[in-house]
Parts: sequence; C-alpha cells; structure tokens
Amino acid sequence: MLWIKKRHKEAYLYLGVLLILFLVTCFLIHPDTMQILSKSRSSRLDLGRNLLRDSHNQWRPVRMLRDIRSTTAKPLTDTDKLHRIAGLLGYDLTGNKKRDDLESRKMINDILNLIDDHQRQGKDARDTVDMIYSVVRSVQEEKNGDDLGEVMNNMNVLENLLPKRLDKVKIGTYPFMRDARRLPSECPSGFHSRAEQSDWFRERYVDDVKMLMDLSDVEPRNFLDLQFYSLPFGYKRENKTLVDSIFHNMDHIGVYRGVRKQCLRCAVVGCGGMLKGSRKGAEINAHDLVFRVNHARIDQQYVEDVGNKTDFYVFFPESEDVRRVAHQDPIYLYVPFKTYDLEYIEGKIVRDVIPKMCSNKTGKCWKLRNPPNVTSHNLRIVHPDFMRYVFVNFLNGTAYRPTTGALTVFLAVHMCDEVDLYGFGFDKRFSLHYYDEKFKNYTEWRTGAHDIDNERYLWQKLNEQKVIKWFKR
Repeated sequence: MLWIKKRHKEAYLYLGVLLILFLVTCFLIHPDTMQILSKSRSSRLDLGRNLLRDSHNQWRPVRMLRDIRSTTAKPLTDTDKLHRIAGLLGYDLTGNKKRDDLESRKMINDILNLIDDHQRQGKDARDTVDMIYSVVRSVQEEKNGDDLGEVMNNMNVLENLLPKRLDKVKIGTYPFMRDARRLPSECPSGFHSRAEQSDWFRERYVDDVKMLMDLSDVEPRNFLDLQFYSLPFGYKRENKTLVDSIFHNMDHIGVYRGVRKQCLRCAVVGCGGMLKGSRKGAEINAHDLVFRVNHARIDQQYVEDVGNKTDFYVFFPESEDVRRVAHQDPIYLYVPFKTYDLEYIEGKIVRDVIPKMCSNKTGKCWKLRNPPNVTSHNLRIVHPDFMRYVFVNFLNGTAYRPTTGALTVFLAVHMCDEVDLYGFGFDKRFSLHYYDEKFKNYTEWRTGAHDIDNERYLWQKLNEQKVIKWFKR
C-alpha cells in the first residue's frame, strides 16, 4: 500500500514538472522567435544576435536559463552567476557584444535551439542543463579560451545552477565507522582537551572516526557498511572488483612517515587572496606539518606569503595541480566524489593511464591531466564515512558535499594537536586567489555544490571556540 502511495506521489510530481515546463514554454516562445527558427540553417546562425534583446532590454538566453532552473529549484537570485554565464557566451546582460566570432554565435544558437526543443518535448530540466554544458564544453575544447578554460577546469558550471541538497537526517542515520587501530593523542593541549572546554565542539567531535581507507574496508563484511550510501558518502552500486583493485595495489603507508611527534602543530593553507602580501610564509613553514589543496602555488614569487613546505596535498580529479607541489614529495590524500574518481585513481596507480571522463548523457569525453609523482606508495584515500562525518556533524548537511578545503581542515584536526588556517574565507578587499594576476571577485556560481557561507561561519565558530586559529586580516 505504501509503495502505491509513493508511486502516486512520484506521478503527481512528474506531472507538475511537465506542467511547469509547458507554462514556461508558452511564456518564452515569442512569435518572432518561432519565425526565426523556421528559417534556413544559415540564417539561424544569427539566432543569438536576434534574441539578445527583448522589450525590456534583457539578455534573453539568461532569462531562459533562469526559467529552466526554476522548474527544479527555487529561482536564481545571484546576478553574478548570470553575468558569468553571459560572459562565457560572449555577451553581457544588456546584450552588448564582448566578442563577435562564429563559434560564439553558433554556441548561443545551439543553446537556444536545445532549450526550445527540450521544452517542447517536455524533457527534464536537468537533461537540458547537461546538454547546454556539453555545448559550452565542446567550444572550450575547440578554442581553448582562457575564460572558458578557467571556468570549466574545476567544475560543471551550468550543472551548478541546480544546486543539490541532501537530507541531513537520512545521511546521518547510519553510525560512522570507527578506527579500532587509532591511538589517541597524549598531547595535553590536543583536541581532546579542546573538546572538554567547548560543549559545541564536544557534541560534534568523534576522535576515532575512520579517516582513511585500508584493506580491511574491502573485506566483504566491512564493504557492506560502505554500501549504505552513494559516493561521496559510500560505495553503493560501485564496482567491487574495481575497488578491490585500487586497495590491493596500494602500499597503505603510515601518514606520519615514522613515529608521530607529540603535540603536532599543523597549518592548512587555502588559496584565499588575503594571503597576498601577508608575509606569512615563514610562519607557515615553521609548522610541523603543512596541508595544501587545489592550485597550491608555491613558486618562489609566492613563498614569502604562503611558504612552500608541503607535507600533504589533498585533491580529486578536476582539482589536481600536483605539478605545483610534487618537488616537496608530499603524501597525497585523494577524495573520490563520484564513480569516475574511482576509475581515475585505479587507472593511475595500476597502469599509470588516466581514463577519459565522459558524459553519460551526451557521450562527450575529455582528457584530464596525469598527476606526476603520485604512486601506490605515497597515496592514501579518504574514507567516505569521514566525509559524511564532516558533512553532518560540522556542516549541518547543507548543500551537496563539503569542499575539499573543509575536508582538509578536519583531516588536520584528526591528525594534529593544533591547527592554524591560512587563506580560508573570502574577503572582498582582496582578490579571490593569492596568485591572481587580475583582481577577481567571489561569485557563488563557482561553488554551486557547496555552501561557502556556511563554511565561513564554521571557521568563525571554530576560532571563537578556540578549537583552531583562523588567520584574518
């Protein structure tokens, strides 16, 4: 009986989405638009130009994208997202051309046609967004433009117009896996002591939550526990043979490369622009261990501000920039967020061949960099329960998943006795990154899978509770 009710509910939801799509189609399809669409292919190349302005001098493709998103989530309100998408397509929001080349106009034309066709066919809005992304991506690969490359290097921008949100109750119901082999720190000023002084931290902190995967996790009995959730919080529906291949080909080295020093002082270094001109490099290098993420630029020109010592580098396929830190010989902590990420790391450590990343919907494939110096010996993989622990206990289950930076902070908290944060939290007085050659403002489209404001609040809270020290200017 419950199953029948559930199916009825899904049917009503599906019909509701179709109705919304129909209404949006009626609203968007202007008579002039239909006339243009009926012309020959050659004249349709100018479709984007003809639709750039409407009676209110708005950029019509952006309005279409906004309406598509509103069929599956609340309407867009972040104009920065819209400005950036318009910039990608070669126009600003008033329809003024920033560039006029055949590829840009063809891309706009194809996007408009996709939107129109999908709306008429009643297709799911997410399918439309995926298709739009494939168009933008294909132009990026053909032109290799700096603006498109910068955006597409880290994440699927258009997919982030449909931010996801998980159910905190459901994602937090299954117990976190504990590490029976973990030895508690004996440092008198470590995080056990901080937990005693902060009720807020004590309620959330689980000292022995399993942090890294090992061979015991792929034993049949334990692997069942990993199949309760899908990636990034579990290995549900993942290929067991592939997972076995990964962990049976790793050396599973100790993260401390020897005996753990008592009272470890650690620095976690982000890429925030407030580090530029900070002259914190020597202070960062003085820590026992230094963690870095993403595009960790430690070239000589940045050393005075950010240091160069790197003991741990945390990455996933799209964020890796290992070449920047490889000469420091760090331990690499890898974070799988999706099925491809497991295929990627298996290809790397078993055959040293990176498989192409392909879209399931469009079939379009592209190649990612092969990270130098990453081997089965210096690589460790973050446990999905640790990601779930950070997401539920400290980020309140908001957005879709933690950022790599947030995970890195808590990896340091569980490996060290004192943690200092540098380059975290955006400050509008500074450019987005310390290595930016031109000033860049923070825009939320870059972080559609995350809740950056929530993470910024978390750093503030941890700092106030004297759990960590957060460098600010």
